[in-house]
Amino acid sequence: MRRRLLCPVLAATVAVVAFARADSLNVRFVGGCLTAGYAHNVALSESLAYVAASDSGLRVVDVSDPQAPFEIGHFSVGEEALDIQVKETLAYLTDVGGLHILNVSDPREPHEVGACDLPDPACGIFVSGNYAFVADASDGLRVVDVADPTQPHEIGHYNTRIEAWGIFVTGDLAWLSNAVLGLRVIDVSDPLTPHEVGFFDTRGWSWNSQVANGHAYMADNRGLSIINVTDPARPFETGYCYTTEARDVAILGSYACIADGVAGLRIIDVSDVGNPREVGFHDVPGYVEGVVTQGENIYAVAGGAGLGIYRFLGAGIGARANLGTRHSATQPTLLRGGLLLIGVDGANASGVLLDISGRRVMELQAGANDVRHLAPGVYFVRSGPSAASGERSAVCKVIIAK
Repeated sequence: MRRRLLCPVLAATVAVVAFARADSLNVRFVGGCLTAGYAHNVALSESLAYVAASDSGLRVVDVSDPQAPFEIGHFSVGEEALDIQVKETLAYLTDVGGLHILNVSDPREPHEVGACDLPDPACGIFVSGNYAFVADASDGLRVVDVADPTQPHEIGHYNTRIEAWGIFVTGDLAWLSNAVLGLRVIDVSDPLTPHEVGFFDTRGWSWNSQVANGHAYMADNRGLSIINVTDPARPFETGYCYTTEARDVAILGSYACIADGVAGLRIIDVSDVGNPREVGFHDVPGYVEGVVTQGENIYAVAGGAGLGIYRFLGAGIGARANLGTRHSATQPTLLRGGLLLIGVDGANASGVLLDISGRRVMELQAGANDVRHLAPGVYFVRSGPSAASGERSAVCKVIIAK
């Protein structure tokens, strides 16, 4: 099995991190539950996870003990279930035929109370107030009145021409992830006549987004696009972080959790919206399409693998040395395969690797440095002076093991 041993050490201006081809970085698997069907998406409500599981419909998983989640109920809709949202005792499940509203007051026995046919596969849903906003593939945005859950009915739509895959709503605005047309901003203040007020054409195919703090965080097929939407009529990109195949995004504090298809779960630091960077990941069996967060846990679903619960361990704790002093880490980093040099507080990461006698054995650059050719033993990383901070060089100990 591929492995990575990790122990982050920060010395003044750099972080030194062990790396190798591995299945995780800064992310721990907590527990999982294999579900029937191909898991497309997941919603959380208190201690329950609701999984839209393709032809197996809705699967309800008890996650009160994240280390031992287990399925307690299910409901078959007869079509391919694609997305799910839960509000109190109602679950709003979309499939290739439309919208189903389920009563989940007893999660062990969900039952349908109402349904609304829609013209195209209902790929995404967001429920706000008395309305369900549905990303309905090539038929764009559909607005369904769900004030009476037993009689849901469509009242408005906006044709975006290209497949609408994801939807997020804040106030009177719907943020539609519209495939090759990027992010479309739709005014839904009058749900009978939604209309577009702005757009941003992302770099890849737009799958899904989450909007927070004046920014839209867009999973756009090949990475995370951070889009300033303080003026909805004129969105613009502030930062981008490439990943393999971004399909969904969920915000966890100052981090974006990415469901990244075959590349698993990726964690992006978005504290600096102009310079997002990957700080963690975990391989996931199957194809990861959906991700949500609750508390400190990350819930990701993958086709063929069901529900996985993960926890981000953090990217390390910064330690700034006093001006004009040297700093040495008291605990060494254990390395197998290589080390990752990461700048802290905007500093440029660079340095040298010294052996125990102080002899320079290798120049280090920002990012990944392969140390597999070196003999096992104790070494020291000395970072170069930081022009940005005025600090002198810093030293931390590393142990290279085979």
